[in-house]
Amino acid sequence: MINWEWNEADILEKNQQWNEARTYIYTKWMENQLDLKVTIRLGFLCWYILVEWDCINSEGVNQEKFENSLKEVTQFGLMNFSEEIEFLWIFGYMISMFPYYFGDYEEMEQLGIEMLRKAHHLDTSDSIVKMVYLGHNYNENPKEYEKSCKMSKLLIVDRFKGEGILAEYFREVLNR
Repeated sequence: MINWEWNEADILEKNQQWNEARTYIYTKWMENQLDLKVTIRLGFLCWYILVEWDCINSEGVNQEKFENSLKEVTQFGLMNFSEEIEFLWIFGYMISMFPYYFGDYEEMEQLGIEMLRKAHHLDTSDSIVKMVYLGHNYNENPKEYEKSCKMSKLLIVDRFKGEGILAEYFREVLNR
């Protein structure tokens, strides 16, 4: 399990210094692209900014840099982390929720759902991954989904420590 705390990045995100946060994390990613935590944090930051564009203070934020960084880190991740559960479920979640930020809508939506399925099958005991996966297929097994929601409630705060937007987002969104 990844420790999502990262003081320097968390402070920039907390202060809504979006360009500075992207530059800082992108620079760290370029120094070591195989660092899974940095890869996911960069992808999530870019995705979050694009998704929340109209709800955040986006004045002076270079949207194109966030779009380009998201596509770059996603392609790298797909090539290098296709067996990593944390990459699969977080990127699978992002892609399946808003596929148009990643390319062809239908193709990417299916890819995101497949990533969630794969993450769940790689570790069927991870109740958070199971909840996210079943949430996309709610009608197929609503009782199992509700059970995974209850089990996940106890784990969310411990799994998503830190003050960065990834941790805050998932603490809020997954607390079902």
